[in-house]
Amino acid sequence: MKGTIVTIGIGGGKLTTTIEGAPQLETLKAGVGGGWIELIPQFDSYEVAPGEVVSCVAFCDEEGKLKNLTTNNIATVLWDNAMRRAGGPGLLQRDGTAADYLVGQIAIVFGDDEFMEAL
Repeated sequence: MKGTIVTIGIGGGKLTTTIEGAPQLETLKAGVGGGWIELIPQFDSYEVAPGEVVSCVAFCDEEGKLKNLTTNNIATVLWDNAMRRAGGPGLLQRDGTAADYLVGQIAIVFGDDEFMEAL
């Protein structure tokens, strides 16, 4: 069982951590900056390299907007890309505004089948 957690920081910094064994709650919480984790809906794919897309799950701080955390533009674009890859409209509305956005650190998690089943 092997997986990867990619943490996307507010400024676009990326930290990649390889995990052996089942992902632990504390590890996932650390990936979002220590808060309660919330699954980001429709963020189910991630481009790890140009042309190489993997299935994933992504988490944010459940109370990030209540805490007034800074908008994470890079993670929001990645979320929009995942929605569009799935055939959805993405986050951009007709008037040019975003339907939603992500704040704070974001944790993107992917790995082998056994690892993903353990989430």
